Amino acid sequence: MRQILIKNKMILDNLVVVFSMFLWALGLPILDLQQEGWDGFSLSSARALLAGLTMLGLAYFSRPVLFRRKEVLTSFFLGIFGYGLASLLLVIGIGYAGAVTAAIIAALVPVISALLDVIATRRMIDFRLFIAVILSLVGGLIATLNDQEMVLTLGWGELLLLSSVVLWVLYSRFSLSMLGQAHPVGGYGLTMIAGSVGLLLATFIAGFFGYELKQDFSFNSVMVVLFLGVFSTGLSVLLWLHGAKRLGVTTAGLHQNLVPVFVMLIMFILGEGFQWREGVGGLLVISGAIIAQLRKREST
Repeated sequence: MRQILIKNKMILDNLVVVFSMFLWALGLPILDLQQEGWDGFSLSSARALLAGLTMLGLAYFSRPVLFRRKEVLTSFFLGIFGYGLASLLLVIGIGYAGAVTAAIIAALVPVISALLDVIATRRMIDFRLFIAVILSLVGGLIATLNDQEMVLTLGWGELLLLSSVVLWVLYSRFSLSMLGQAHPVGGYGLTMIAGSVGLLLATFIAGFFGYELKQDFSFNSVMVVLFLGVFSTGLSVLLWLHGAKRLGVTTAGLHQNLVPVFVMLIMFILGEGFQWREGVGGLLVISGAIIAQLRKREST
């Protein structure tokens, strides 16, 4: 009976992470389209602020939350240099590379997490992980090929997206280890509030140096930004961290491979279609990430 309960709980944890990936994937094409009326800095700031307020609201709704000074300082550090910077690089990277490429690169989460395990434990890289990295890198390269010229186009967009993924993995791992005790939901909310503060500061600095800032406060645009902040970011990240805490970042990251599938399906429904290189590249990245999860021993 106990084994059945444990198995059902594990299935539920996996479903929670899958749903979080769907919410996250739903936001990627919207982020791309929304940049017609918003600049990357302003959109990142609004998204992070709304996500943080959502998490803090959920935390206070469940029970009063009092933070110690150490928790506040840790949350702000993780928020500014982890979540905030990762969010900014994601939004700007999508503006250059597109939502589908962002989804494919995001599928590298479990591979990057597995590589961090190797670095942290100083173990030799095993054969399966080596094959996984090769497949993922080849898939990422194919996904960035230009169809007309058939040349490699590793531009700023792809580099920004890859940097965002690395920072996201680091943020997830450190948040779970440093904020997973007394008030985890409130702590996660504080990291996003801190991220939004850092992003607002970066926005003002960018505007001061001539970067074109723009915001669209029409009703439809505001509703879209609310959805991005509350559901596609706030709720999605909360569910992701819950699943990552139960399953481990590397294991939960396996479900990140569903993001390209979800995004391609959404783009297809919207009539955008997708190129063969994106499909092939996505399959290779997904295959590599799955192989990375087939190792005999898992680490969080």
